[in-house]
Amino acid sequence: MDGTIAVCDVEVPRVSMIQARISVSFNHICYVVFAGEDMFFVKRFSVEEDEPHEFEPYP
Repeated sequence: MDGTIAVCDVEVPRVSMIQARISVSFNHICYVVFAGEDMFFVKRFSVEEDEPHEFEPYP
């Protein structure tokens, strides 16, 4: 599924709207975002409030 994500630039105070590939898989939603030569990967977890959960540390 394709979509658009707003990305805030940390070096220059601006917000960019860029194209993204969004994949939904079981308990998390992954965003792979391409902007020029840079590639960003963001994983957003979708969990139930009542269930205990652990997240892997960022490498």
